Amino acid sequence: MRLGGAALPAPVRVRLPLGIALVVAAVAIGAALAMTSSGTSERVAPAGPVLLHGLPLQSANCTAWWAADEGQRMAVIQALTRSIGGPTPYGPGTTLPDARVHRLFDTVCTPTFTSHFLLYEIYVRAAGFKSLGG
Repeated sequence: MRLGGAALPAPVRVRLPLGIALVVAAVAIGAALAMTSSGTSERVAPAGPVLLHGLPLQSANCTAWWAADEGQRMAVIQALTRSIGGPTPYGPGTTLPDARVHRLFDTVCTPTFTSHFLLYEIYVRAAGFKSLGG
């Protein structure tokens, strides 16, 4: 094969031994089962998708935060906590207390230039700085 007059090396195919392929498949299946297993939870998931002023969680931004009523705000905080704090292959995700998330959104969403900031991104970044000790 040639590219611009220069000869390119032939692609190299690597075959994994069957044992390694089976181990990789088993780990992938185990991780999938761990993420979908039902455990006890103090919060019950709502029947349908949680909306904030008509927007799904993936699109809920600071403008929607200020337009929503208090019930919608709390429902979104709890849905984000369930989603972000869900099981992972490394244990549950890091979450924040509801009151702290409410203050966080109130504070971050106050300046007008943050109107388009997505709430789930604000939450994830803040949770990433939470101390593992408490």
